[in-house]
Amino acid sequence: MQSSITVQVSEAGAPSYNLLEAQVVNYNYQTGATNLTISGKLTSGKALTLRFTRSGTAAVYTTNLLSATLDGVAAAPATGTTTFSTQARTVDGTFQATFPVLGVLNGSFAGIALP
Repeated sequence: MQSSITVQVSEAGAPSYNLLEAQVVNYNYQTGATNLTISGKLTSGKALTLRFTRSGTAAVYTTNLLSATLDGVAAAPATGTTTFSTQARTVDGTFQATFPVLGVLNGSFAGIALP
């Protein structure tokens, strides 16, 4: 997958910054099992994993469910969406996840190229 992507994050309302070591772990926008997984690290060094998936009600080439973990601890709640452009072969997305120790983490990304 890509070695470097840009994902903006904001911890508990603080100014946003680029997620460190952000990368696409895997993705599938070709079948009904649409998904995108992104990983990276917060400035604290904690590992963040975002797994976007599609429920049956979401439009084709989109995801509308998010499972997020921070150093293996699940966020509750976690919400997020992505949209894949079939012409440009890029994906855009937004997310919000609440972690017990951190609080609310907001983020977004745009134009991530998927081969």
